[in-house]
Amino acid sequence: MKNIFIPLIFIVLSFGFNPSSDSSGYHIKYGKIIKTKSHYNDYIGRIGEYFYTNSYKGNNTYILKIKNRQLVKKGKLILEYKGKFLRYHFSMIKNNKMFVFSSFYNSKMHKEFFFYQNYDTKTMTLVPELHKIGDVPVKSRARAGTMNYAISPDSSKVLIYLSNPDRGKQKQEVIFTVLDKDFNKIWGKGTSLKYSDKDFKISYFAVNNEGTVFYAGKHYIKTSSKSNIPYRYHILIFKQNEDDYEDIEVKLNKNYIKNMVVRIANNNDIIFAGFYSPDEYSKIDGSFYMRLDGKTYELITDNYKEFPVSFITTGYTEKQKKKIKKKQKKGKNIQFKNFILKRSIMRSDGGILLIAEQYYVESHTTNTLNGGSYTTYIYNNNDILIININPDGRITWNKKITKWQRSQNKWALSYVFASYANNIYFLINDNPKNRMHKVNEAGPAKYYGNKESDLILYKMNTKGEITKHFIGNTKNHNFIMSPAMSFFDNNAGVFHLFSIIPNKSFYPATLDIN
Repeated sequence: MKNIFIPLIFIVLSFGFNPSSDSSGYHIKYGKIIKTKSHYNDYIGRIGEYFYTNSYKGNNTYILKIKNRQLVKKGKLILEYKGKFLRYHFSMIKNNKMFVFSSFYNSKMHKEFFFYQNYDTKTMTLVPELHKIGDVPVKSRARAGTMNYAISPDSSKVLIYLSNPDRGKQKQEVIFTVLDKDFNKIWGKGTSLKYSDKDFKISYFAVNNEGTVFYAGKHYIKTSSKSNIPYRYHILIFKQNEDDYEDIEVKLNKNYIKNMVVRIANNNDIIFAGFYSPDEYSKIDGSFYMRLDGKTYELITDNYKEFPVSFITTGYTEKQKKKIKKKQKKGKNIQFKNFILKRSIMRSDGGILLIAEQYYVESHTTNTLNGGSYTTYIYNNNDILIININPDGRITWNKKITKWQRSQNKWALSYVFASYANNIYFLINDNPKNRMHKVNEAGPAKYYGNKESDLILYKMNTKGEITKHFIGNTKNHNFIMSPAMSFFDNNAGVFHLFSIIPNKSFYPATLDIN
């Protein structure tokens, strides 16, 4: 089973300031069916005119080499260590080279060993030599450790960090390696924290351009009152050639932090941004931005801003707005519900964009005549929020894209994202009934993940102005875009789109936005 960290909420891209004129005339191009007998793929990256993805079938992992919507070559990953099976984690392209990350569980030593290998993209085979990253003690194969990564703002450093399964009252362990862009080891660390694994939960990881490593997490504490926040945020800072780490407590006002990202600016300032609420429930009241000096770790900026009711009710029908007014008259708090912070786009000046999507799952249990039962799950991916925060912490504008997606087939829901040429883009599947529906007009029709699908592209410029573009209806091409499998290639300015079709094959298409 693959174990890959998808830091949909940890992607850092550049976002410029020069306004760009809007354009139309986008056209989708369809390719040839790629038979892989699998239902999933991951984008790895691009080398020259080829891009690479993974596909999976059972315990087997394959690398696909694709050009112009056609499969050029397919290679199976032979992952072995002394004749034993290696568990695949992820692949990465750096400096025009591909690297594959895997691990091996040693049942006698009760340890998980983590490695990376070079991958030859010409022969489509693994280079046999294994490079050890580190190891972690684990209780069993079923509770093996995991490996993830983070990249510095200038892409010169790669942080590979390992994590243990739940160790309960034992001390939390930190194990990581910092590599340069050619994957030469710069330094690493393996140490125990002063907190137990039970009381301290690590949430975010980062590395700056100098190779300093940052861990952020919640330290849970006992409180004397239910009104007190039961945790404190801490930043743990690990520097090369220093034995001990620095522990900085970050006071995040008197609110529950629902979703948060931690970013390192180009000048090494530490930035916190996300959503907050005064209660523990799945609702958010507003957004916040904090900035700590990268040298002294003193607070530079601290700003919280509640969402205006007019923003929350954007795209609401008159009936829905009347309900909100009744709640206001009763003194009830008006909040967003079930929104998840999925991306942060950090600008070179320290400003940041936060992008969230409403997501929740409904379960319905049905009793059968023979006394049994079965449960169906319905996935909901709805409105998108975009929050723009300036470097001084001022939250300058909030925007919403209204959509309504609901289906048992979650792979057709959500969106494909792009940040390109001073604009950001959201590509979605939509109900054809919404084709003439204006941006954020009330009452869009639901999209149920069926074959009758319109591809819609939303484009936003640096002023927060949104335009909507109809790309085409894909029914005649038997193409239903899977946002989970599709991706945007920043080097070429092209969306690479994939459709899952019944015979377990990929159906590729491209959308050029240049």
